[in-house]
Amino acid sequence: VRAADVASIRVVFPPGGDAALRRELPNNGTEGKFSIEYVLVAALHLGALPLSVFERPAVDASWLPLMRAVHKAYDPPAPAVSADPATRFSTVSLHCHDGRVLTRRVDKPAGASSVVDKFRAAVNGHPELLRVPQVVAQMRSAADVQALLSLLVHQPESHHA
Repeated sequence: VRAADVASIRVVFPPGGDAALRRELPNNGTEGKFSIEYVLVAALHLGALPLSVFERPAVDASWLPLMRAVHKAYDPPAPAVSADPATRFSTVSLHCHDGRVLTRRVDKPAGASSVVDKFRAAVNGHPELLRVPQVVAQMRSAADVQALLSLLVHQPESHHA
């Protein structure tokens, strides 16, 4: 589904499940990390949610109407969010202009699947930097730390995959 097909979005959380999502209409990508509105609309417009979307200096003005059409709700019978991942879920319903309602529930949402996956996405395929998680996993001495620092310091400023 494309963003242009969506008239509104409803997101349901357990009580307290949106505590970290305190920015309804962020000004930039950094603030967008704390906005379910930004995350959902960015994913719809881009077809994915790359880490670079959180580096944008400003929110795309064309995204604002749909961001304003995101409605949050709680599922009162659900247990309140706690440290137990079993209490975490979100249900997203896309209400389309043609009358369709597309709904998906995710239990125990985890964000980035792992720190390593997040790192790999951030280095944008740079071949030498992709070795960093393995180097870190195998570190056992100060010499290993020095090898890691050398790997990090001697990289070109940018890499275009």
